[in-house]
This record gives sequence, C-alpha cells and structure tokens, in this order.
Amino acid sequence: MDPSPDDDPLGTIEAPSIAWVESKETALPVGTVTVPAIGLQAKFRLGVNDEVVQFGPGLWPGTPFPGDAGNAVLAGHRTTYTHPFLDLDLLEIGDVVRTRVVGLRGSTSFKVSRISVVPEHRYVDFVLRQPRQPDARMITLFACTPKGSRTHRIVVQAQSVKT
Repeated sequence: MDPSPDDDPLGTIEAPSIAWVESKETALPVGTVTVPAIGLQAKFRLGVNDEVVQFGPGLWPGTPFPGDAGNAVLAGHRTTYTHPFLDLDLLEIGDVVRTRVVGLRGSTSFKVSRISVVPEHRYVDFVLRQPRQPDARMITLFACTPKGSRTHRIVVQAQSVKT
C-alpha cells in the first residue's frame, strides 16, 4: 500500500537525464545487491540497456551509487536472462535490501518503504525522482510487471537505515 503524498519522501526535484551506457566496461560488476526476503544476491553493473541487464541488475546512469546521497536506481529483469528481480512482487514494507559497492568497505542497508505499480509510459519519471532531503539515501528497484509483460513496472523504494 502506498503512503499518502504527505508521507512521500520523494519530491519532484529534477531527475537525471536518460543516458544509455554503451561501452564494454559496463560488463564489469560495480557492486552487489542482496535481498534476503526473496533470496536475491546479484552483482550490478553500470547502465540499463540490454547489453548490461542481460547479466543482472543495472544502475541507471546519472543516479548515485547505493549508499551515496540521492536515489540509486537499479533496473532488472523478472523472467528473462538471469531474472534477478523475478520475485520483486513478493517484497513487503520493512524488508531489507543491502548493497555493497566495489572498492568501498562495508555495506549499506535499506528498508522497503513503498511498493508501487506504474504504467509503462510513466515509470521513467517515477523511478528517477530524487529525495526531498538532499542528504537522504535511498534505493529504487524496478522491473516489468506482471511477469512476462511490459505494460507496467513494479517499483520498490527503500530508505537507508543505520546498521
């Protein structure tokens, strides 16, 4: 269930522009995302084009790395390629998402705070919204829904928590 608009930590701050990363370096993992509630542990790479997300989740260009201030956005498939986000629809408010970025010590933990389904034509603006508080740290995971369809996106948003 979505919180009321007054409880929404996301504002309408201008989101990063869409930029597709098309270099061979995108094949190199830059971090990991772990979601114990659905048994997910996957390496993520830079970019959200097919050449990237066929290997696992991709970090949307122009969004921060998980753990940095802002909204880190990870895209992934549910039914094709490695289907890392297969069970994204099974997550619940309060579930934990952990990330680790290559070259940095420690990990960042997030708690799921919002789960939404948005039409395909609205998802880009929706997932790229940045937090109202400039120092807030959050992560957004999204994928096509229902499984096997591209008509909508399931969007899971989580706020950083101290561990």
